[in-house]
Amino acid sequence: MTIYVPQVQTPYIFQALLEEEKWQSFLASGVPTAQGFDEVWPTRNNLMPGDYVNIPQWKQAAPFGVVDISDTTTDGAFADISTDNIKVPVIRMQSLNKYTRYNEIRAGEDFRGSIEYTIGNRAAQANLTVLGKVLSACADVTSPSHVQDEGGDALTVAMLNTARGKLGDIGLSALTTLMCTMPVALDLFKDLQQNFKYAAPFAQFLIDGQALSVLGLRNLIVTDTLPGGAASSSYGLQYETFLLGEGSVFWAYQREPEIEFFANVPKVVTSYLVKVGMDFVLAPKGFQYSAPGGAVAGSPTLAQLEDPANWAQATENHRNIKFVKILSGGKSGA
Repeated sequence: MTIYVPQVQTPYIFQALLEEEKWQSFLASGVPTAQGFDEVWPTRNNLMPGDYVNIPQWKQAAPFGVVDISDTTTDGAFADISTDNIKVPVIRMQSLNKYTRYNEIRAGEDFRGSIEYTIGNRAAQANLTVLGKVLSACADVTSPSHVQDEGGDALTVAMLNTARGKLGDIGLSALTTLMCTMPVALDLFKDLQQNFKYAAPFAQFLIDGQALSVLGLRNLIVTDTLPGGAASSSYGLQYETFLLGEGSVFWAYQREPEIEFFANVPKVVTSYLVKVGMDFVLAPKGFQYSAPGGAVAGSPTLAQLEDPANWAQATENHRNIKFVKILSGGKSGA
């Protein structure tokens, strides 16, 4: 038996996604350009997982050289990037929750209390996981332009500045959000203590604007969803960290998740399950996706999304790609 939960309950899940701490910090950082499906593709009302869509792009920076500032036909030093072939897939996050008491999920108010934040948090974790894997894959496509490998060394303030230098002067001012794991955050904290006389406790460091300014940052997002942390044959543990610029990532979302209610009637007690499907598009600007073997049948898998072979740089000038991946040892947190 399948019963569709009333539509009034769908905003609860989406609101919980927006309110999840890490995802909320990511949205507030200005890194993603966020829009609903209906805003970006108003004529495509039936987008399905695996469909390809064009995403808005940066204006393309001109190559180095003399620029005629009196030329207004090309917007000075910039020209639009064509999006005709810059396509990325619609991804589906699915969550299946099991409950044993029907009364908890019958009414909208009860639904909000018992399910909303569980599924909303899972949606946020799914988005963050996809984000880390896609950023990692796309950085590898442009390596070494957007990858800095510090081997087994712990991340320091000096290394952050070196990573920014990969984008020249643009990187020094544009890459102001750091997304990292807890061990890497501990390494930066240790560097501040030893070399910058930082005396506040670690909990204060995570929210200290003055400490972030020393790091050249406006936002610090610590999450356990990033790739890395596995043993490397050469360096032991190695973690992936990302320096991100404002507007460097595009996120489009389905406003009304699909919700289905299932009842399972065994011999002892009846169990009830709520299945939620939430579609989204999440990709860094300046890249296009091409599934192995051609068209995707349904949502691409995480393995497909994290494979650099399935991504290609879509902008001629790598300075339009406003993020850098850093590989470091994360020793102090190991």
